[in-house]
Amino acid sequence: MSKRLFAVVLTDEQREGAAKIQAAFDPSDLYHLDANTYVVAHAGLSRDVAQAAGIFKDLEGTPGETAGVVFKLNGSYTGFSRQSLWEWLEEAEKSARNA
Repeated sequence: MSKRLFAVVLTDEQREGAAKIQAAFDPSDLYHLDANTYVVAHAGLSRDVAQAAGIFKDLEGTPGETAGVVFKLNGSYTGFSRQSLWEWLEEAEKSARNA
């Protein structure tokens, strides 16, 4: 199954959420955009990403210890940010197409 891109936005400043995200995903599948925002490449669904981040305790949607939201990215994005973000997105999309 090919990987999709997701934005994970933690809506509070809990360090547990950041630690869970960093532990759950391979570093090559994770881009730390800012203190509360990550971009994740993952083959599953947004609910799977939310569970890995601690937003849900289980796949039924039981609230977890971390407050936040997960958005599936559709490949259309624009903005002004560090060059490393655009490079990471380009590589993640190539990997998804070749999977």
